[in-house]
Amino acid sequence: MKLKNKLLINFTILFFVLLNLSGYFLIQTIFINSIDNAIESGYKEYAIIYTNLKSGEDMNRLFFTDTDIIRIKNDTYLNNVESSSLNLEVRDMNGEIIYSTMESQYPLKVGMEQISDDHITRYVVTVNEEGKHELVVNKRITLSNKEYYLTYINQIEDVYQERNNYFILLFIYNIISSFVAIIVIYFFTDTITRPLYAFIKNINEIINKNYSYKLKKESSIKEIQDLTDSFNIMGKEISSQIDMLEKKSEEKQRFIDSLTHEIRTPLTSIIGYSSLYINNPTMKPENLMPLFEQIYDSGKRIESLTENLIKLITLDKSVLEMTEISVLDCIKKIVHVFNSTVCNERVKITIEGEDFTVIADEYLLTTLFSNFIDNAIKATEEKKDRKLKISLQHGTVIISDNGKGVPSEDLDKIFEPFFMVDKSRKRTMSGFGLGLSICAAIIQILDIQFDITSQLREGTDIILGFNGGSNEKI
Repeated sequence: MKLKNKLLINFTILFFVLLNLSGYFLIQTIFINSIDNAIESGYKEYAIIYTNLKSGEDMNRLFFTDTDIIRIKNDTYLNNVESSSLNLEVRDMNGEIIYSTMESQYPLKVGMEQISDDHITRYVVTVNEEGKHELVVNKRITLSNKEYYLTYINQIEDVYQERNNYFILLFIYNIISSFVAIIVIYFFTDTITRPLYAFIKNINEIINKNYSYKLKKESSIKEIQDLTDSFNIMGKEISSQIDMLEKKSEEKQRFIDSLTHEIRTPLTSIIGYSSLYINNPTMKPENLMPLFEQIYDSGKRIESLTENLIKLITLDKSVLEMTEISVLDCIKKIVHVFNSTVCNERVKITIEGEDFTVIADEYLLTTLFSNFIDNAIKATEEKKDRKLKISLQHGTVIISDNGKGVPSEDLDKIFEPFFMVDKSRKRTMSGFGLGLSICAAIIQILDIQFDITSQLREGTDIILGFNGGSNEKI
């Protein structure tokens, strides 16, 4: 059964159960109050009749008997009230009828005689032969030193009929309210379940790989609207994760393709030059040396590639030796190492700003700066006036060059293994496009903030942000 139908049935049943229970208790409360009022009115009327009879005792002294007094007083009272539902009966202690407004003696049921055993006024509600409810009050009365039974009988069927009328009204109200309630509950359940069906549709869209599908329905119910917003956020996050996984998959495929190419190239050289000697074993010694040099260079290239790959794979697993390091001293040592190359290639390197210290692994930090400086130097090869500036300021190192720059579409790929901006440039034995990939791993390990800005033919700025540290002017 669908949730919408189940909610409709359950809410409808709940509505009618609550409606009828509340209606029943309300009718019963009104009925009990009406019975109490009828009994109280009966008591008051009985007291008036009783007092009226007692006031006629003095008439006996003249010329009226008790029977005459009872008849005159009761007839006078009944004529004044003109009540068709009220009957009176007076009997002597032997059960003889002295006065009665009924054609025959009122049949007291078993137990009703006990209400007249003492002088306490008691009542009983009973059902007569016609099936109508009556209030019966029976009490002793003394007139002229003689005792009688004064029985008060008053129909209260209208109270019971009123209750029946209320139940009929409740039944009619059930019929009328059923149509209204079902319509209201239907729209209420529809408001609740419609977003759920939209969720199901969205899930099916996701199953069908349509991750960009969004719920557009706005609900006046805050919880449902929050659920809709959360679902859209989840869909957006899933789409983002899928895009990231696809990007990672593409990067992985490019890595495999580049790695295959990098290994195949030196292996081809080794196999080719080796086959020359195998096919011509009588080759002169002076001709063998160039072959062995090529084989040696290709072997060293594979060795260097292997070392860089191992460094890249195991970098995040290495045991770090965290120490306090002067960033200025670290950079000066690196520049000193590059000094011979810088002099030969006429690259002007300047260092400016304020020194600061960081807590880091010295080997990783040196590797990071070395790779970025080396790449900056190589980027200026086509420039006549080659410049490299290293700025230190407030926990930030900026490495700027005036080289050829990086295209905007390649900025997000520079950290990929084997990626080179200049596709036509040949790799040297030490350059496989792994340097910046290693830098990316170091940046992540040392929790360094990284940013890059670049313009074609104008240069590149590498920005490295370090947390903490103290400043000192150079």
